[in-house]
Amino acid sequence: MRRSLIFAVTGTLLASCGASQEVAEATNIVARWSTCDKSAGGSTNNTVLEKSAWADNKLVIDVKDNDYCGGTVVSNLGYAVDGNNLNIRWAWTPKQSPGGAPAPLTACKCDHVLRFELSNIPRREFNIGLLRSR
Repeated sequence: MRRSLIFAVTGTLLASCGASQEVAEATNIVARWSTCDKSAGGSTNNTVLEKSAWADNKLVIDVKDNDYCGGTVVSNLGYAVDGNNLNIRWAWTPKQSPGGAPAPLTACKCDHVLRFELSNIPRREFNIGLLRSR
């Protein structure tokens, strides 16, 4: 019951932030994100761990991050486990236009809600580190 509730709450949070939800995948990790509100003052380095929980044999981690409102996607996904430490890494990179050139970036910054789903890791409590790069 609790597992279903976690996914329901997280899914509702993602859906409430934007009309569309984007997805990126790598080995044993999936990232889903939606764009929320424009940031007051356009601050850039706001990356915050919101919560984490085990659900359906996956570690689900919710993060609020700040980046351009449009023109970027999550890429370079990965994670590393070292004892009780788990570091998630990702980057915001420009989308590719149909011709292969980078898409233009918006001038505004927005908060994005990201949900990382990690599978195939030992089930225990972790100290979670967020390694976002640009």
